[in-house]
This record gives sequence, structure tokens and C-alpha cells, in this order.
Amino acid sequence: MIIHNLDGFRLTLHQEYIEVNFHNASHFDEASFLQALQLKYEHYGEKAVGIWVLRTDIAATHSFDPMILVTYKKVLEENARWVVVISKELSDLKDLQYVQQFTTIPCNFVSTATEADTWVRKLNEL
Repeated sequence: MIIHNLDGFRLTLHQEYIEVNFHNASHFDEASFLQALQLKYEHYGEKAVGIWVLRTDIAATHSFDPMILVTYKKVLEENARWVVVISKELSDLKDLQYVQQFTTIPCNFVSTATEADTWVRKLNEL
């Protein structure tokens, strides 16, 4: 496991997925995406990996630029096997719905890491 603390977010690179934790008041923009993508290529190469978004601070606010989903749709679909968001916040669900609308990446919204793990295991069996 390798941890990268970046401007606005932390990436933890696991064997099969990238865990994303957003810092309070952060905005995930094109520059953030390209920085994360570069780290993905350095660690995993061309291999598609899962994206595990974990909300650790209920009070934290963050946002992302949905144009990333349009501009980098093909890149996202080639590099992300799945996206799971672990949260109880409605705003996180709305962000994930953008991913579902603009890409073909399998997505899920769950409230616990156990639920996320179960979903990912089922996907891996397919």
C-alpha cells in the first residue's frame, strides 16, 4: 500500500484499487484528475483498477468538476474497472450518479466498507 497526500485529496494505492479520500473544502478539477491519473499509470500501468471513494469526515465538503466525465470519458472507462462510494451523504450519491450517467463504469453507493467489499467481490466473480 502506497499513500500519496496531494492537494485536496489522499490516494492510497492498494493492489487492485485506488482509495480516494477528499480533504475538507477540496475541489477535484482537471489538474487533480491528471495528477491522480499519472500516479495510477506509474503504479498500475495500463491495467484497469477499481476506485474506492471513502468519506471519512461527515462534516467535510468537497466537489468535483463533472466535465472530467465528458472530456476524459474514454480514459476513465479504460482505467477504472468500477467505482464504489462509501458514504451516507446525499451529495456523494449525486456525484456518483454523474459517473453513472456519463460513463459505462460499474458503480455502487453503499454505507459501509463491508457492503463495498461484498459488491466488489461479486463483480470480480463475473
